[in-house]
Amino acid sequence: MTDDAPQLRGELRQLSSVDSEAGPALSIVLAGVLTIAGVIAIVMGQAMPGLMLLGGGAVLGLAMFFRRLKVVETDGYWLLVSDWSKTVWIPLRQVDSVSRVLVLGRDRVSVKLCCDTPFGREIVFEPLFRLSALIGPHPVVEELRELVAHAKAAGEGLTRDSSAS
Repeated sequence: MTDDAPQLRGELRQLSSVDSEAGPALSIVLAGVLTIAGVIAIVMGQAMPGLMLLGGGAVLGLAMFFRRLKVVETDGYWLLVSDWSKTVWIPLRQVDSVSRVLVLGRDRVSVKLCCDTPFGREIVFEPLFRLSALIGPHPVVEELRELVAHAKAAGEGLTRDSSAS
């Protein structure tokens, strides 16, 4: 794993939902608005509503801070995994398993890794919505499983510069 980008072999495709990027941004803005409204309410003498607004802003801000969902892309050989503070390239060969997880009625994809990364040994993301996922396996899970099997069979992803030779 490295923060340096490997040479891409194909076009980068996003596997995670737009909510993985837009959701946190909107939540941070909402947390800020709640905090500002709380301070204004307290200054105007409305202590209880102000404290409730401040509490709501704090809870929302903390929820975004501890959010585990990542933005995930692939070129067919590597996973590009990022959150708001870091980006990591992980060879598909290092993926141990890919599974679908339902959390509060929302689809999540769990990618378990054979080695440690700055994100730990598990990457969780919300996949792109697909109607076919409502009945049967999720296409993103199936696609990732196929890519991982292909990478392991071909011996791809052993080193960052393996495509240079």
